[in-house]
Amino acid sequence: MAGVLLLVLGAFALLLYWLGVKPCLPLLSLAPLVESRYAIPLCVEVGYSPLEAYLLCISLNLLVIPAVYGFMNLLFPYLSRKVDLLRCIVSYAEEKARGRKWTFPFLALFVAVPLPMTGAYTGTLIAYLLRLDWRRSSLAISLGVVLAGLITLSLQAGFRLL
Repeated sequence: MAGVLLLVLGAFALLLYWLGVKPCLPLLSLAPLVESRYAIPLCVEVGYSPLEAYLLCISLNLLVIPAVYGFMNLLFPYLSRKVDLLRCIVSYAEEKARGRKWTFPFLALFVAVPLPMTGAYTGTLIAYLLRLDWRRSSLAISLGVVLAGLITLSLQAGFRLL
Protein backbone atom coordinates (compact mmCIF):
# COMPACT_ATOMS: atom_id res chain seq x y z
CA MET A 1 0.00 0.00 0.00
CA ALA A 2 2.80 2.41 0.84
CA GLY A 3 4.46 1.59 -2.48
CA VAL A 4 1.30 2.56 -4.37
CA LEU A 5 1.09 5.82 -2.43
CA LEU A 6 4.71 6.63 -3.23
CA LEU A 7 4.10 5.81 -6.89
CA VAL A 8 1.10 8.15 -7.04
CA LEU A 9 3.00 10.92 -5.25
CA GLY A 10 5.95 10.50 -7.61
CA ALA A 11 3.71 10.67 -10.67
CA PHE A 12 2.06 13.82 -9.29
CA ALA A 13 5.48 15.36 -8.63
CA LEU A 14 6.51 14.64 -12.23
CA LEU A 15 3.32 16.23 -13.52
CA LEU A 16 4.00 19.28 -11.37
CA TYR A 17 7.50 19.51 -12.78
CA TRP A 18 6.47 19.10 -16.43
CA LEU A 19 3.22 21.07 -16.50
CA GLY A 20 3.56 23.51 -13.63
CA VAL A 21 1.41 24.01 -10.57
CA LYS A 22 -1.69 25.57 -12.10
CA PRO A 23 -2.74 22.72 -14.45
CA CYS A 24 -2.08 20.06 -11.80
CA LEU A 25 -3.95 21.49 -8.82
CA PRO A 26 -7.43 20.32 -9.92
CA LEU A 27 -6.04 16.77 -9.92
CA LEU A 28 -5.88 17.01 -6.13
CA SER A 29 -9.65 16.48 -6.25
CA LEU A 30 -8.90 12.83 -6.96
CA ALA A 31 -6.79 12.41 -3.82
CA PRO A 32 -8.35 10.96 -0.68
CA LEU A 33 -8.55 13.39 2.26
CA VAL A 34 -8.00 16.36 -0.07
CA GLU A 35 -10.83 15.92 -2.58
CA SER A 36 -12.61 18.95 -4.02
CA ARG A 37 -13.19 20.61 -0.66
CA TYR A 38 -9.52 21.56 -0.38
CA ALA A 39 -8.61 21.64 -4.08
CA ILE A 40 -11.15 24.39 -4.87
CA PRO A 41 -9.58 27.04 -2.60
CA LEU A 42 -6.11 26.12 -3.82
CA CYS A 43 -7.16 26.47 -7.45
CA VAL A 44 -8.78 29.85 -6.80
CA GLU A 45 -5.65 31.07 -5.04
CA VAL A 46 -3.44 30.07 -7.98
CA GLY A 47 -5.52 31.97 -10.51
CA TYR A 48 -8.51 29.92 -11.60
CA SER A 49 -11.83 31.74 -11.54
CA PRO A 50 -14.13 30.45 -8.76
CA LEU A 51 -16.55 28.94 -11.28
CA GLU A 52 -13.74 27.32 -13.24
CA ALA A 53 -12.17 25.86 -10.09
CA TYR A 54 -15.55 24.63 -8.85
CA LEU A 55 -16.49 22.90 -12.10
CA LEU A 56 -13.06 21.31 -12.61
CA CYS A 57 -12.68 20.05 -9.06
CA ILE A 58 -16.25 18.81 -8.67
CA SER A 59 -16.21 16.93 -11.97
CA LEU A 60 -12.92 15.26 -11.08
CA ASN A 61 -14.15 14.43 -7.58
CA LEU A 62 -17.28 12.78 -9.00
CA LEU A 63 -15.05 10.31 -10.87
CA VAL A 64 -14.15 8.82 -7.50
CA ILE A 65 -17.60 7.27 -7.02
CA PRO A 66 -17.52 4.66 -9.83
CA ALA A 67 -13.81 4.05 -9.23
CA VAL A 68 -14.33 3.15 -5.56
CA TYR A 69 -17.37 1.01 -6.38
CA GLY A 70 -15.38 -0.88 -9.00
CA PHE A 71 -12.40 -1.31 -6.68
CA MET A 72 -14.62 -2.59 -3.89
CA ASN A 73 -16.34 -5.03 -6.26
CA LEU A 74 -12.92 -6.49 -6.97
CA LEU A 75 -11.48 -6.39 -3.45
CA PHE A 76 -14.35 -6.93 -1.01
CA PRO A 77 -15.45 -10.46 -1.97
CA TYR A 78 -11.90 -11.67 -1.43
CA LEU A 79 -11.53 -9.84 1.89
CA SER A 80 -14.90 -10.98 3.22
CA ARG A 81 -13.93 -14.61 2.58
CA LYS A 82 -10.61 -14.18 4.37
CA VAL A 83 -11.54 -11.92 7.31
CA ASP A 84 -14.41 -13.17 9.46
CA LEU A 85 -14.56 -10.02 11.59
CA LEU A 86 -15.11 -7.88 8.51
CA ARG A 87 -17.98 -10.09 7.38
CA CYS A 88 -19.60 -9.87 10.82
CA ILE A 89 -19.30 -6.07 11.00
CA VAL A 90 -20.73 -5.60 7.53
CA SER A 91 -23.66 -7.96 8.11
CA TYR A 92 -24.47 -6.17 11.39
CA ALA A 93 -24.36 -2.73 9.73
CA GLU A 94 -26.40 -3.98 6.78
CA GLU A 95 -29.04 -5.39 9.13
CA LYS A 96 -29.28 -2.06 10.98
CA ALA A 97 -29.54 -0.04 7.74
CA ARG A 98 -32.07 -2.31 6.01
CA GLY A 99 -35.39 -0.61 5.36
CA ARG A 100 -34.37 2.77 6.76
CA LYS A 101 -35.75 5.70 4.80
CA TRP A 102 -33.22 8.21 6.18
CA THR A 103 -30.15 6.46 4.79
CA PHE A 104 -29.81 8.40 1.52
CA PRO A 105 -30.42 11.95 2.85
CA PHE A 106 -27.95 11.32 5.67
CA LEU A 107 -25.43 9.91 3.21
CA ALA A 108 -25.70 13.13 1.17
CA LEU A 109 -25.37 15.27 4.32
CA PHE A 110 -22.41 13.23 5.53
CA VAL A 111 -20.55 13.78 2.26
CA ALA A 112 -21.57 17.46 2.17
CA VAL A 113 -19.76 18.27 5.42
CA PRO A 114 -16.47 19.82 4.26
CA LEU A 115 -14.20 18.01 6.70
CA PRO A 116 -11.55 15.34 6.15
CA MET A 117 -12.84 11.75 5.99
CA THR A 118 -16.38 12.80 5.00
CA GLY A 119 -15.97 12.96 1.24
CA ALA A 120 -16.81 10.85 -1.78
CA TYR A 121 -14.34 8.09 -0.87
CA THR A 122 -15.83 7.48 2.57
CA GLY A 123 -19.41 7.98 1.41
CA THR A 124 -18.98 5.45 -1.40
CA LEU A 125 -17.30 2.99 0.95
CA ILE A 126 -20.17 3.32 3.44
CA ALA A 127 -22.77 2.85 0.69
CA TYR A 128 -20.97 -0.21 -0.61
CA LEU A 129 -20.55 -1.82 2.80
CA LEU A 130 -24.20 -1.20 3.69
CA ARG A 131 -25.15 -2.68 0.30
CA LEU A 132 -27.23 0.35 -0.59
CA ASP A 133 -28.69 0.73 -4.06
CA TRP A 134 -25.84 1.81 -6.35
CA ARG A 135 -27.81 4.37 -8.35
CA ARG A 136 -29.52 6.05 -5.42
CA SER A 137 -26.39 6.14 -3.29
CA SER A 138 -24.33 7.51 -6.19
CA LEU A 139 -26.88 10.28 -6.58
CA ALA A 140 -26.78 11.04 -2.84
CA ILE A 141 -22.97 11.08 -2.81
CA SER A 142 -22.89 13.29 -5.91
CA LEU A 143 -25.28 15.72 -4.27
CA GLY A 144 -23.07 15.75 -1.19
CA VAL A 145 -19.95 16.47 -3.28
CA VAL A 146 -21.71 19.35 -5.05
CA LEU A 147 -22.92 20.79 -1.74
CA ALA A 148 -19.48 20.45 -0.14
CA GLY A 149 -17.97 22.33 -3.08
CA LEU A 150 -20.54 25.11 -2.74
CA ILE A 151 -19.93 25.35 1.01
CA THR A 152 -16.18 25.50 0.47
CA LEU A 153 -16.50 28.12 -2.26
CA SER A 154 -18.83 30.30 -0.19
CA LEU A 155 -16.56 30.02 2.87
CA GLN A 156 -13.59 31.07 0.78
CA ALA A 157 -15.52 34.01 -0.66
CA GLY A 158 -16.52 35.02 2.87
CA PHE A 159 -12.93 34.90 4.09
CA ARG A 160 -11.81 36.99 1.13
CA LEU A 161 -14.30 39.69 2.13
CA LEU A 162 -12.76 39.91 5.58
